[in-house]
Amino acid sequence: MNDDRVLQDQLAQLRLGYAHRLPLRIQELSKTLDQTTGAESGGGLGELRRLAHKLAGSAAIYGFPDVTRLAREIEAWASVYLDSGDVPDFAAWRPVRDWLSELDALAIRAASSELPEPVPGSRPRPIDEVEKSASLVLIAEDTDTIDSLTRELGHFGFRVIAIGHPAALPQACRDHQPAAIVLDAEFGETWDAGLDIVKYLRGKGALQAPVIALSPRRDMRARLAAIRSGADAYILKPVNASTVIDTLERLRQPDDQEPYRIMIVDDDVSVARYVEAVLRGAGMITAIVTDPLEVAESMEAFSPELVLLDLYMPGCSGYEMAAVIRQQESFAGVSVVFMSGEEDVSKHVAALQEGGDDFLVKPIAAKRLVAIVRARVQRFRLLRALMVRDAMTGLLNYTAFRETLEHDFSRIRREDGALSLAVVNIDGFKPLNEKHGTGVGDDVLRSLSHLMKQRMRRSDVIGRLRGDEFGIVLPETSGGDAAYVLEQVRAAFEEIRHVSENGEFGATFSGGVADAMGRESASELCDAAELAMRTAKTAGRNRIILAADPPRAAPGRR
Repeated sequence: MNDDRVLQDQLAQLRLGYAHRLPLRIQELSKTLDQTTGAESGGGLGELRRLAHKLAGSAAIYGFPDVTRLAREIEAWASVYLDSGDVPDFAAWRPVRDWLSELDALAIRAASSELPEPVPGSRPRPIDEVEKSASLVLIAEDTDTIDSLTRELGHFGFRVIAIGHPAALPQACRDHQPAAIVLDAEFGETWDAGLDIVKYLRGKGALQAPVIALSPRRDMRARLAAIRSGADAYILKPVNASTVIDTLERLRQPDDQEPYRIMIVDDDVSVARYVEAVLRGAGMITAIVTDPLEVAESMEAFSPELVLLDLYMPGCSGYEMAAVIRQQESFAGVSVVFMSGEEDVSKHVAALQEGGDDFLVKPIAAKRLVAIVRARVQRFRLLRALMVRDAMTGLLNYTAFRETLEHDFSRIRREDGALSLAVVNIDGFKPLNEKHGTGVGDDVLRSLSHLMKQRMRRSDVIGRLRGDEFGIVLPETSGGDAAYVLEQVRAAFEEIRHVSENGEFGATFSGGVADAMGRESASELCDAAELAMRTAKTAGRNRIILAADPPRAAPGRR
């Protein structure tokens, strides 16, 4: 089923629901008009303008241009009196009543619309159903390259499908749906023969996976040829698995990432549902808040990466809400994008000055909305990563890791759950640096970080504590189970071969594991895991030690 067709079907159904409710919106506007004309002070003009503004924006989104035009006439009329402070006399209300009569006729006509036939099975595919493949197609003539990369990438959890010629690539893609293609550009006497098949498949739309081209050539012509063929990355030979993994992480497809989390704050439910349908159709997770006074609590529970914020809401304006969000340190980096039918540029500027990152004028095309939201969330994730991630390994830095550990430890104490902590340290890292150079030492650190990310669960938290020392928080895992998992990682790391000017070599690590059961604090848990790690070092290195259980608490204590 075509995803665009599914989305269009959902939007058509939302449009029909909006059309059926349109007479009620016009009635609400008429009721407000009656109450306002009966008040000598014209005190209801503000509410009349607000309702007209909402109607203009929602009608534009759902494709009712005549309704939008008339609602904006009412909004502009009310604005004249509100801005001047004058009270309209009886005769001044006549055009408003005429506009409302036209709106009433349009609403009745819209409400008689019939629902189009739905697309069979038209529902967004749950993100959990998306299958992720760990297979990787490797194409090379050089058997040494094939053997080396197949062995090394296997340690990182990839199932490598090696083929000897680019002509076999189309069938390999159909059979295995690979997560990536690693292609030696040279075949026979033609250096770029391997790239021709990539260009052909890209042109046919038959190759979606990222392609990494391998070549010994450093010149610009070679790199341009790779780009023009459709290759996503270019690695110089000889190549090692760590470099390939580094590149794959940079090329990771959006489907491999956590879906974006978007909060929609709009008191107009019809508008919020339209936006939600568009964003969910693009694979994002959404939450709708219609009462602005509930935003702070909802943000704490939902943890959005971007807030789409209406400008005019009862009880709290968008300006005020943006200021409140920006006052809270925990939300300081969250993107705030205003979305309103307001066309006054000075009000756009005012909204941005209150902390908004962008201002979108309704109606906004679905594709443009998705593109802007994606760009903003990607920027948010980049800034967040710079603040909490170690630059070399991409793992959490020490501060962020300890904060996560403290949070998880407090949670399992409240819920009486399970948690384990592992601390690992590379054996003989200083002599390794002295012999092979710090650049090679950095490659070893990255190899271990890649391996841990590949072998651990998504729920496990990995951080770089200092130098060559790493920590892993394993939620819902006993100490014995954590030690078993870490032993598998240790054995795989021991098999990886690293390359330097002095030739190939291996590296190992020692680790300590501690169970949170019976520990009084996260610091006590850390101390136990580090002591177990040091015990593993003194016991001969290249091993995992499980910390002893703490002494049993006295009666009456936990």
